[in-house]
Amino acid sequence: MLRSNLTLQGLSLGRNPRLIMACRILQDFLFRHRGQISAMLLLGGVDCTGPHIFTVGPYGSVNKAPFATMGSGDLPALAVFEDRYKPKMTEEEAKQLVRDAITAGITNDLGSGSNVDLCVIRRDGVEYIRPFEASNYKSQRLGKYKYDKGTTPVLSEQTTRLQLDLVEETVQQMEVV
Repeated sequence: MLRSNLTLQGLSLGRNPRLIMACRILQDFLFRHRGQISAMLLLGGVDCTGPHIFTVGPYGSVNKAPFATMGSGDLPALAVFEDRYKPKMTEEEAKQLVRDAITAGITNDLGSGSNVDLCVIRRDGVEYIRPFEASNYKSQRLGKYKYDKGTTPVLSEQTTRLQLDLVEETVQQMEVV
């Protein structure tokens, strides 16, 4: 939907559409559906005015920021960004920062995966780095957790019979007018 709209805009204007135009299309689409799509989107890219990152909420709200996180591990990742982000970073510094933020999200959330994948967006194209790094976070067992059968003694056992009443129910069909 977004790609076709942007292609039409580019053909009618005779130039590449700006990223804010893509953001506006998403914003209008989500606002029209009043949150029923339940999509929170992160939109990033580079246009003639420079690099941009937008977050688009399920009701069409938009926020522009120098960095953004979304997903189940977003709070630990956001903490890393807030602590170490600085403007005018080199590409290698930015990759390491994003790697550390994703790793923080992975290690502090059980629902996250285990690989760090990056997408580097430049003016001349997009580079997908999959996997950038496999997270090697693994908790260590502190002791032996395999127990032989009968290791845990049963102190008492009690069985209680339930008193149940049988209830019969009849259903009558309603008249349809």
